[in-house]
Amino acid sequence: MLKRIFPSPAPAPGRAICVTIGEASFPAPFPHRLEYSPPCRGTWNIVHTGMLVPEAHQIFICAAGCLRGVALTAAEMGLMGRFSSIELRESDLTGRDNEQLILAGVADILAHLPEKPRAVLLFPACVHHFLGCNLRYVYRELHRRHPDIDFAECFMDPIRQTRYLTPEERLRRAISRLLPELPKKKQASFFGGNLKAPIAHDAARLLRENGWTVCDMADCASYNNFQELGASSLQLYTNPFSLPAVRDLRERLQQDCFYLPQVWDEDAIEQLLMQLAEHLGIKAPDCTESRQKAEQALSDAQDLIGQTPIAIDLTFTFRPLSLARLLLRHGFHVT
Repeated sequence: MLKRIFPSPAPAPGRAICVTIGEASFPAPFPHRLEYSPPCRGTWNIVHTGMLVPEAHQIFICAAGCLRGVALTAAEMGLMGRFSSIELRESDLTGRDNEQLILAGVADILAHLPEKPRAVLLFPACVHHFLGCNLRYVYRELHRRHPDIDFAECFMDPIRQTRYLTPEERLRRAISRLLPELPKKKQASFFGGNLKAPIAHDAARLLRENGWTVCDMADCASYNNFQELGASSLQLYTNPFSLPAVRDLRERLQQDCFYLPQVWDEDAIEQLLMQLAEHLGIKAPDCTESRQKAEQALSDAQDLIGQTPIAIDLTFTFRPLSLARLLLRHGFHVT
């Protein structure tokens, strides 16, 4: 039974439990109260992100209920061969040395893999906070016992995400710490994106036209390719969850960084490219032709779609209102 633990005004009779766009306030339109994530949700999660690191193996340490979602994700991707788990039971919480359980479990998993992974992404869970588990000791021992494997210090701890980094932010930072310090090249990398940037990406084209090599973490075919991102002079990120990672890279590897938010307005896109050119000290791009092509593409799409109702989901873009405004201005029926 749920019990209210602090007073809150009840909604007026007949009023829906929602916030209208006109009432929404930045940056948090909804108050932080009791929240529920349905177990059937199908959004991008930390398993998808971890699989972006080639030749890496993921190990999750948690109870069976928590394992359900991450195991299903690995199975859906067809990558169960790169996924393992150490299941915690009630007896483990009361009668086991959990530091030694982790060390023994990881050693057993590694011993049974057909070949050793180049890196292991290890995910303790919320329960390890409650147990006071000494994870610094665990990771120190893992590095000592398996010196030929890189261990990423990840976490599946959504209980702290309103006061600390979310699991997605912490994972991306842990992945960034797998990059070694290398001599810098005139190379830019897209870091921490869910999908690889298209060849025709405006920023990538601008960089190539000015003599830069452009790489993408989501397009790395091997762990060696991934580690070569450590030679980049510039990290580009489009996913806001990557901010802690690129800040860490700036401090640790002295790599410059630039945010390319998913804006949809033509003026905003052009302004962003101008800012990137100014940031790098290169010639500003002429966007006239690109704008004409974009306008024609929107016109063709509108002719095809007509007044078909369009709904925009947050999982499609980090700037849903920017996209909605663009579509509405071009005659689409956004609901």
